[in-house]
Amino acid sequence: MVVLATAHPAKFPDAVQKATGERPKLPPRLADLMTRTERVDGLPNDVAALEALIDDRMETAEPRTISGTRAARP
Repeated sequence: MVVLATAHPAKFPDAVQKATGERPKLPPRLADLMTRTERVDGLPNDVAALEALIDDRMETAEPRTISGTRAARP
């Protein structure tokens, strides 16, 4: 299985608290994280399908700067 995702520790507060003894807090930009719509794409066990999904997402993605703000289109 290939999973292309990262998560802030505060998305899994119970697991982090169990492992570290501290409950993480959500940063302001993630305050609505637990109420956001979850998006999942099922793919066959096929590299070409994964490449096609990534290519499709890259073609339709808004350009972003390193800081995460929208970049101007050329």
